[in-house]
Amino acid sequence: MRRYPRMRTQRIDQEIFDILERQFNRGKGESRHEKKQKGTFSAQSDFIHAKNTFETYRQQSKAFAKYARETLGIRRLNDLKLTDVGLSFEYRKGCGDSPSTLKKRAAAMAKILQCSSTDFWFKCPIRKSEDIKRSRYKIKMDDRLDEEKQADIIAIAKGTGMRRVELQRLKPEQLDLRNGQAYIVDVHGKNSLIRMVPVLKNITTR
Repeated sequence: MRRYPRMRTQRIDQEIFDILERQFNRGKGESRHEKKQKGTFSAQSDFIHAKNTFETYRQQSKAFAKYARETLGIRRLNDLKLTDVGLSFEYRKGCGDSPSTLKKRAAAMAKILQCSSTDFWFKCPIRKSEDIKRSRYKIKMDDRLDEEKQADIIAIAKGTGMRRVELQRLKPEQLDLRNGQAYIVDVHGKNSLIRMVPVLKNITTR
């Protein structure tokens, strides 16, 4: 009688990654913005449309899987309870995770488990205005920006209002001149929205 090898039980890490990868493969190439306009978009859909979202969810869920294995002793996704997810958020909240990080992790786990983040019985703390310092105050990373050597980048930022991550992805061929007006085209912004950004005139590098 032929004997077949036993299937190895996948760890929760791999199970989660497989789900996210499957959701991304289903959703990539489709516009979330267009679905919203048509009224066909659902936050609980089995699709991930943007690579950035996929990477964020993968990072957040990887941290959760580590907690589930090492703290709760859970190695299979089927053994996971929604309350376990909520307890992990309470733990991370006590460790000092920001509301933004907790919200991302809740969104990631809700996508994986195909439920609402409210099902975890965890209320994400509200992000207070006094805690938002990144865009309004000088930080250590800003010291690396040499105003003399990177004057062109600074000028583009002033003339377009583009986000830091958008500027990092900027390519020369995205600059387009139409009827005497300069534009930055194919800018991939928040929520996978692709837009054309006009460049304000009279913006100099000095």
